[in-house]
Amino acid sequence: MPDWHLIAQYLVKGAKYYISYYSALQIHNLITQPSLKEQIVVSKQMSPSEIKIKNITFQFIYHNENHIFGEKKIWIDDFNYATIEEFNNQINYKNVASLNVQFLFAYLLFVKIE
Repeated sequence: MPDWHLIAQYLVKGAKYYISYYSALQIHNLITQPSLKEQIVVSKQMSPSEIKIKNITFQFIYHNENHIFGEKKIWIDDFNYATIEEFNNQINYKNVASLNVQFLFAYLLFVKIE
């Protein structure tokens, strides 16, 4: 199976999307344990909201298109890129409530609070 970050673009059926939350942290190399769930923010409702392909769960998280911003393309390998949420965008007023302790800890290490 190819890198599962690359599969997301084919699963969203043309909707605006980016890889986000814990999955984006994995791409940014800010977590120590691999995630076997790819969390994808999409601009339209996806049904089913989770699908499993070869033991990897792809979770589609709906956000209004006006709330999807701050994405960037990042190279996954020498030939392919994935659209992910920019790291600074992951900490904002819209998703603070959904932060988990590990994410917050990784963020604090990243910004090196003085």
